Amino acid sequence: MVSFILQIHGQYLPKDGAKLNYNQIYFEYPASKNIDVYKLYLAYDSSENKEDFSNLLIKTQTSKTASTKIEGLIFGKKYKWYVETILKNKEVIKSNIHYFSLYECPYADTSMYKFKQHYSSNTSIEDGIIWLDQMHCAINRNLEVVWFLAPIIEDFKENKQVRDFRVYSDGTISFISEGEAYHINKDLTIIWQAPNTGKISEEKKENYHHSFEKLQNGNYIVLGNQYIELERTDTKDTTDRRVEFTTVIEYNKNKEVVWSWRLLDNFKLDLLVNPETNSIYNTHCNSLSLSPDGQKILLSFRDLSRIMEIEKKSGKILKSFGKKLNKIDTLVYETDLFMFPHDAKYIDKETISVLNNNDIKNKKISSLVYLKLPNSDKNQQILQKWAFQFDYDKYTDGKSSKMGNHVVLPNKNLLINEGSINRIVEINPIKKIPLWDLMITKNYGNSGWNDFAVYRVFFTKKL
Repeated sequence: MVSFILQIHGQYLPKDGAKLNYNQIYFEYPASKNIDVYKLYLAYDSSENKEDFSNLLIKTQTSKTASTKIEGLIFGKKYKWYVETILKNKEVIKSNIHYFSLYECPYADTSMYKFKQHYSSNTSIEDGIIWLDQMHCAINRNLEVVWFLAPIIEDFKENKQVRDFRVYSDGTISFISEGEAYHINKDLTIIWQAPNTGKISEEKKENYHHSFEKLQNGNYIVLGNQYIELERTDTKDTTDRRVEFTTVIEYNKNKEVVWSWRLLDNFKLDLLVNPETNSIYNTHCNSLSLSPDGQKILLSFRDLSRIMEIEKKSGKILKSFGKKLNKIDTLVYETDLFMFPHDAKYIDKETISVLNNNDIKNKKISSLVYLKLPNSDKNQQILQKWAFQFDYDKYTDGKSSKMGNHVVLPNKNLLINEGSINRIVEINPIKKIPLWDLMITKNYGNSGWNDFAVYRVFFTKKL
């Protein structure tokens, strides 16, 4: 037992030769009895003189404990460090010199990516880390990159589409990249990867998309797709009839399917025919949310302008809200409170939120809306409880064609990602005023600087 304790408390972190993808670092070193203070020396690593700290010293930091945090290190740099343990009898114990480096980070390169800001109310906003999925990184409130997906495997590279960062209480992260679903630690070690076998889709792969998370019971739930080519009734029909039919799959930690649901088994294909144009509605599911009791699932379908509530035990569609597709569509309770929705999710047992992208072709304004679900089978009307319109200032026109989500912050403010508008804003939900905002631009070479919107944002208090 003593040997075990000594082994745990006898290591230096970061490990020698470590290559890190984050720049907020806890340095750890062996604990000693009767210490007065620990003093850490950090310097740039120069190949010319490995022992020299005097000319390359960045920082000295003291601590009463056997760890200390240093922030703001520079991506792409090499570092060296040692620690002096100063005992109460003034004896000084000096460690060996240790070495580590940080990956080059393209997202911190201001010649490639830039952040714009119009509001920053430091006294009113929730300090913390904002995770930007399609930008592959997390930033602090000073708009500095603090963590990123270093390209150690193909799906982590800059040109790959990443969606749905979620960070858990143990510091691990889940996301989807190019049809694969990953759960990793902050150092990019893969903890769990979804088994992309095609068992549910009946195709070569499950075609994971948009939404993936680890559940409280240790299982994982993810959206997939199966693609169906609908039959043509008219030989002159040239419309695209390849339709996405979403699947929902729950896996246990052993990668076994414990529950699944398929839209194809629960939705009439005739409903997808638009009689006015003879075209086919695609479904395009883009989010899933479990009810607080875990018994129901909420799905949002952008191209159908519809939200469905599913009973998890039976797989039955309990309620559908949104647009009526055609005359035979009797399964939906019509509402004009949203169109082309994203990020439909439960706020509590009677309230859901929807990122309402809206009918912007007809000059409608996008918004975030909170809706009250019907409280009985007899009353199936869905009501608006609260809304925030996206045309609140002169910097954007308030019309978001796709993407978007929001997060309720610990201080009860809302962090809203407005999707293709390329605007992320923190607001006070009572006063409905912006307190902080962010716009991202990317240098596309010959075409110059253009908006770079993200699909979903996530928030944590700490890295």
